[in-house]
Amino acid sequence: VPPDNPVTDAQIELGRQLFADTRLSKDGTIACTSCHDPERAFTKPEPVSPGVFGRKGQRNSPTIVNRAWGRVFFWDGRATTLEQQVLMPIQDPNEMDLPLDEASRRVGLPTDALARALATYVRAQMSGNSRYDRFSAGERTVLTPEERNGLRVFQGRGNCLMCHVGPNLTDEEGVDLEGLE
Repeated sequence: VPPDNPVTDAQIELGRQLFADTRLSKDGTIACTSCHDPERAFTKPEPVSPGVFGRKGQRNSPTIVNRAWGRVFFWDGRATTLEQQVLMPIQDPNEMDLPLDEASRRVGLPTDALARALATYVRAQMSGNSRYDRFSAGERTVLTPEERNGLRVFQGRGNCLMCHVGPNLTDEEGVDLEGLE
């Protein structure tokens, strides 16, 4: 947590409201929740979520859960702080396509306050007590037989642990997927 952005209940609540605010998109139809659905662990099932005017990007929307411990952000690692990261989708032409000065005007906040509130909300999204977390802590009956089998494949012949390591299941190296479909 950066010293200039302490986590407070008020900042989390402001960030939650902004995360669901469609005013942050050019056409007023897309919010952060459009691609990071809280009901789906802040993900979407589609390979690529649609942005404004039905535009599509190139990558899937990753979860925001446990990003408080992230060292790099986006699939390619192009942002080094959450305060940087949260502003990029607002400006991206395939996502929300809104200049930051316009986004700030629409929500009545300076750009840095907008970034701090959204970043704080993202930092507040932590797992810690998911069924996988409880299984990892020794509660062996919490996963179904199918889930335990999937975990065996993940940890064994699937070789997923090559990149998906640690409590966040990521090596935090960032992957450049440019040109891959």
